[in-house]
Amino acid sequence: MGALDTLQNGITDIKEFVAEHPLGTAIGAGIVGAGVVGGVIAISGKKTKGKTRKSRKKITHTKRGWKQDRKRRSKQSWEVAYQKRKRKKHSSKKRKGVHYTKKGQPYIIMSSGKARFIKKTKRRTR
Repeated sequence: MGALDTLQNGITDIKEFVAEHPLGTAIGAGIVGAGVVGGVIAISGKKTKGKTRKSRKKITHTKRGWKQDRKRRSKQSWEVAYQKRKRKKHSSKKRKGVHYTKKGQPYIIMSSGKARFIKKTKRRTR
């Protein structure tokens, strides 16, 4: 029962301090409360780990004018149709499988786009 008596004495001491210094206690409680709220906001604001897709902005209209963007068919780079055509060509470039450097070292292209060197034994199985 020694621990219980110590706890009761501590609570009594805190009550006496609060009664003697009400303003200081209120300020301290406000600071501690703000810290707790800030911590909760920081934790809840974090994004979860996972795949994030980079969303591309849809091309709708350029500064040249609606009529030129919609009606004219030309090869001018500022037109919407031209930009859409070019975007399709560039996005279709994917390299799968094992590739080799000029010196003959095998590597693969990872899903993130980085290149990773592989060993000779793995080269045969892929």
